[in-house]
Amino acid sequence: MPIDSLERIFIAIPGQWERVIATVLLVLVGLALTHLWVRYLARGGVISNEKRRIHLVWVRNTIWFVVLFVIISVWASKIAGFALSLAAVAGAMLIVSKELLMCVLGYLYLTLVRPFKVGDLIEASLFSGQVIDIDMFATTLAEHGHAGQVTGKIVEFPNGLLLTTPIKNVSPTGDFVLHLMKVALCRFQWKLTSQQT
Repeated sequence: MPIDSLERIFIAIPGQWERVIATVLLVLVGLALTHLWVRYLARGGVISNEKRRIHLVWVRNTIWFVVLFVIISVWASKIAGFALSLAAVAGAMLIVSKELLMCVLGYLYLTLVRPFKVGDLIEASLFSGQVIDIDMFATTLAEHGHAGQVTGKIVEFPNGLLLTTPIKNVSPTGDFVLHLMKVALCRFQWKLTSQQT
């Protein structure tokens, strides 16, 4: 490897070349220890091949676990900084995409719970109407007025609203609407009296 290539590598990772050298040395030590253990097991002739293979795998995994742990310890501050910046980016993405995530979760709720389906009449505090379309992000209604008649307007609301607003499904009776009316009746009593002269 030419010297100018090494200089380019050191420029690419400024101030970290000690850690890089320590990492390379740790990997070389791990390789050397694994190689020495394989040679040691190859010399021992009294144990079976099955036990030799078990010992080889167990010690090799232990060596590389220790090497990996020491490498992580060497790079701990850089890993912590990277994890912190990654968490900050993830938090910002979550804040930015909150509405989109709520719409997808509302659609998941709608798919699993099935509070209404296409053709049902639903009511909420801001709108009422017949469901004509449901997709992943929004639900579309043909709006009904106060008298229950179609107004000709289309209402589209985001599915995220299903997680925050109570919605009534008023279509279990189909095309019919139940009305409860109370009528007060007065009780009259007629008295007939006869007059004699």
